[in-house]
Amino acid sequence: MRLLVTISTVLTVLLILLVLTLLTSGAYLARRSASDLTWLGAVHAALLVEDGQNPLRGASRRRHALALTSLVQHVTGDQRDQLREWAKAVGLDNWARRGSWAPRATRRVAAVSTMSTLGIDDDRRLRACSDRNPRVRMCAAEPDFTQASQERIDRLIGLTTDASPRVRFAARDSLARLGGDVAPSLLPFLASADRRVAAAALDVAQTTPHPVLLPAALALSQPDRSVEERLQALRLLSRLECPERVPVLREALGDDDPHVRAAGADGLRRAKAVSCASALSERLRDPAWEVRRAAGGALRELGPVGLVLLRSAVRCDDRFAVDMARTMLNLPPAPPVPAPLPTVEPGPDLVSNGWQVAS
Repeated sequence: MRLLVTISTVLTVLLILLVLTLLTSGAYLARRSASDLTWLGAVHAALLVEDGQNPLRGASRRRHALALTSLVQHVTGDQRDQLREWAKAVGLDNWARRGSWAPRATRRVAAVSTMSTLGIDDDRRLRACSDRNPRVRMCAAEPDFTQASQERIDRLIGLTTDASPRVRFAARDSLARLGGDVAPSLLPFLASADRRVAAAALDVAQTTPHPVLLPAALALSQPDRSVEERLQALRLLSRLECPERVPVLREALGDDDPHVRAAGADGLRRAKAVSCASALSERLRDPAWEVRRAAGGALRELGPVGLVLLRSAVRCDDRFAVDMARTMLNLPPAPPVPAPLPTVEPGPDLVSNGWQVAS
């Protein structure tokens, strides 16, 4: 009995200590959070006043990182550059470079993330693109809103096939933000014999369409390529402002794969190809709904010519074409066709009862 009382007392004391610890920690975190918010407000206010003072000087490394991650994404170009200059003035760039070699992954993540925020594009950040930890690679691939070197662009394109989806997303986001400058660097990857690499490069190319990509897009849209490659190539062609795309997109309307036919119709819609209106009208009879939807949307975007063909399709004998045309013209659905009445042949029972069927 005494043993049970002792155990109960010990457990009660431990529970009370746990509650007190949680309350104390919560109060401390609340005070620190309020203090951090006040300090961040002061740093942000200092960005608007050119008094030559550095509000980051004397702060801890944690607050340095807090200021960078919290403010750098929400300030404009000059203010972002000023915040970076303040961070470099207190030695945060050197701290990040040293930390990129740290044995602990958490330290490398913080260091490489700070390098990305500061826009440091050197060998250490490039080496981080091959780090064994996916979080480090993701931080190395994050956008930094600065002009990227050719080697960094090549590394980012390579990371679009990384095993980690977060790394792939960060790399593609960075490449999309770099814009048309990336396009020439994509050419060797588009010509790669590795279908996975070519597909990843095509995916990036769609976000940065550039005339230099036209030959590669035409080559990858040929029937001997895989369906996935052709789909991405057709989507890229639809974003390139060039007359060479129209014949390829029109030819795709007759492909065996419905996804390719739909991509061809969507591309002709983007190209405003009035010359292909009749071919698009034929696709209103396509057995695949997505193809009919794409063809109808393209006709509606072609203006008067497309509208005339849609109104004509409303009166055709194909149920698929009628329904899609009425949908694109915002007309109510067509009434259902009544089923034919069954014919009754006169049988011996009807004749015996005196019923006659008119011939």
